[in-house]
Amino acid sequence: MLKKFITWTTVLAALSCVIALAMLSAPVPAAGKPVLTTGTLTGKATTSGTTTVVVGATVTATNGSLIYSAVTDTAGIYTLTLPAATYGVSCASPGYQVWSSAGVVIVAGKTTTLNFALIPTTYGGVDHTARVAVYAGPATCLACHATSTSGTDLLVDVYKSAHFQIRTTSPFIDMPAAGSHGMLDRACGLPGTTVMANNYAGSALSIDGNSTRDDGCGKCHPSYRLPFRYASAVDARDDFDCLICHGEVYGEEWDDPAVIALYGANSEPHGRSVFTLADGLTSWTQDRSLKTARSVGNAPKTRYCLRCHEHGLDGYKRSTPYTADNDVHAARAMDCVQCHNARQHGIARGNYVTDGHANEIPTIDVSCDKCHGLSPHVANNAAALNTHTTNVSCEACHIPSMNKAHSGIVKTRAWAPFTFNPVTKMWQNTPSMTDAEYPGFWDANTSYYTEGTWPVLRWFNAKASMLAQPFGSYTDRLSVGGCSKLYALKPFLNGMLFDAGWLPGPPSDYDHLNQPAWPYSMKWFYEQNWPAFLAFGLVDAIYPTPTSYWSTRLDMAGMLNNFPMMLQFDRTIYLSEAGMVVGAPAAGPQSDATYPGIAKAINSGMGRMAIDMGYFPPGTDPITAGKNMWTGQFFGMWVPVNMDLASAFSGELGSFISMSHGVKGTATLGTSTDFCYTCHYTQTQYDSGAYVTKRVGRDFAALGYSNVDDNQIVDPMYDRIPAPAPAPAVDRITFAYTASKSTESLKISVFVVESVTRVPMTGVTVAGTLSGPAGQTGLPASFTGVTDASGVVTFSFSQKTLLSGTYIFAVNTLMYNGVATISTVTCSYTK
Repeated sequence: MLKKFITWTTVLAALSCVIALAMLSAPVPAAGKPVLTTGTLTGKATTSGTTTVVVGATVTATNGSLIYSAVTDTAGIYTLTLPAATYGVSCASPGYQVWSSAGVVIVAGKTTTLNFALIPTTYGGVDHTARVAVYAGPATCLACHATSTSGTDLLVDVYKSAHFQIRTTSPFIDMPAAGSHGMLDRACGLPGTTVMANNYAGSALSIDGNSTRDDGCGKCHPSYRLPFRYASAVDARDDFDCLICHGEVYGEEWDDPAVIALYGANSEPHGRSVFTLADGLTSWTQDRSLKTARSVGNAPKTRYCLRCHEHGLDGYKRSTPYTADNDVHAARAMDCVQCHNARQHGIARGNYVTDGHANEIPTIDVSCDKCHGLSPHVANNAAALNTHTTNVSCEACHIPSMNKAHSGIVKTRAWAPFTFNPVTKMWQNTPSMTDAEYPGFWDANTSYYTEGTWPVLRWFNAKASMLAQPFGSYTDRLSVGGCSKLYALKPFLNGMLFDAGWLPGPPSDYDHLNQPAWPYSMKWFYEQNWPAFLAFGLVDAIYPTPTSYWSTRLDMAGMLNNFPMMLQFDRTIYLSEAGMVVGAPAAGPQSDATYPGIAKAINSGMGRMAIDMGYFPPGTDPITAGKNMWTGQFFGMWVPVNMDLASAFSGELGSFISMSHGVKGTATLGTSTDFCYTCHYTQTQYDSGAYVTKRVGRDFAALGYSNVDDNQIVDPMYDRIPAPAPAPAVDRITFAYTASKSTESLKISVFVVESVTRVPMTGVTVAGTLSGPAGQTGLPASFTGVTDASGVVTFSFSQKTLLSGTYIFAVNTLMYNGVATISTVTCSYTK
């Protein structure tokens, strides 16, 4: 009480002084007209984005030691009478963020209006604060969310999802004997190893022995164990981590001062760390705190995805950060799921991806065309630019550079101290580093691209080798009936660990089908493990034996014989001990005698795989088991060599990683033709006949383009092949739903363009069919119409009632100048 008394006494005294000074300095008033020395501050407090008033909010005006306050009434109104001055004003109410403003000027005799739109401190979406009294893991979520919106069993949906299984069938990736693949078994050169071999969770000891680093794939996998350790969805239920994808705040995010200021501190355990399960397996803790559980209710936001996909935020893979300063879609606050649509806990990834990815919904289009159409340019040389869209992907131009956020743009990663170059036949010195991904720990020898480096351009038809080399060619380009377009790709060179028992590799005349597999080759590895791979689904059941597959793919048999057996390793051991060296080893194969730390990491990684595949019982020491899985000698080699003899790049080293974010607009590319000349020659350059380095290399010859004139430079801007006769193509189809008192209608508009130039075509007869929900009167229905001057034809379908469900319009033929073009383009609308 004494403190409050002193405070208010001081305020009143100060206020008296201010008033007295104001009176002394005021002019002498006219008789009967008192001088006004105060003004009025008034306004209304509402909930942001609504007209809901906030009752009982405290409004405070401050000027130095002078403090005035008022409380909003039942109408949300407040009023303050203040001495003329400049104030800082704030409005606070429980459950809302504090609203504040500086420099509010109060003028004597005047009324200043200041309204407040208060932002709730709830988490947004459906408020779960009152819905979740105690969080008991997934059982709490399933009590209300037992089924997906489609009516399917939500628990089973999660269990089947790629995010849980971390693999799917991959028809576009040329994996030996097909099967189901993904992060589970993809030996990516960036982490250097696979989920099966890489300790699911473990702690690496720093080189100086003073700190630890928790590592392992389990940090992102939404369960305590690997997926194949669960017999069913019910068996996995209690281990699922719902909150890592659905929480507004999760894990260490609670320690951010800004989060604490907004939502308050989280006093329950919420940080992530490695711990040991009851059965002895190591795993990552989950944030199962009550505050995190209550924060759910929003549609998934980009930052939820980035909790695991954070490597998209630096050079550690695609080098295209999805950030507002690097991508026009991120700058417009577009969330991931707006393009990567979700169904039954499956996420559409997109089909034009070179690396061995899990793609569970390949039927959902994740492309620029989906929103922008096939004639996306409307200004600034639009007609010329739209001629590119048939054979050139949007990414080729709109992802003009590789950019880093904080870790550099990885160019090469070598995991062995010496790495063999299969093209030059030379050994390179590539010792482990301590200043790459985790300073203070050993890591792969890593080099980086300069920020702003151009991606390379390659023909890509959505299919790729298992080593991330795109399939496609100029002769397969879309404009001549093929599937290939030019895409922007990031070159990346892997220096992986291999079994030296393979050396020197098979001779060039080796019979890959009839002779035994070359010892310690990947073909040999597959044959040794075929039954286990069948059981795991890593090879398709239609190939019960290795021979049943090799006989259909002699090229794959040869490629795998020429590929040494890859050695998977335990990253936590590698991070701690990879730099341990005995003596002064010469370039070439190494072993436990020279690099005991790397050998130990391999033993542990190969041992974990052996135990998982059933070769050793659970509880076996992985290092002991691993010693039985390889020769004990390892070497490094740059991979892969392009072994596709049909490719213009056969023999080339390197993988090529798809780039799909980091999309730039006119702010970067400009509105003139200047950017065009990063690929094309200017007229002056072309006329000179001298080669200039371009994004495509020296010129377009390497991409298969023809030289049709006497100038030695190949550039399709000048080397023009005669255009074929105009042929129509569907650019896009749109639906519009309308309803009146008596009918409901669907208006279907088909946009038709010339297939090469992408210019709208008039006079094209479009024939199509509309189908819809079973029982819908009037369906299926056929339509025929002719495009107008804008290349558009519109069809209408009206009935008294349109049933709920999906309506599909399929274009069957496009008739122009008496020539019919068959179409398979469809579009759907769900009512």
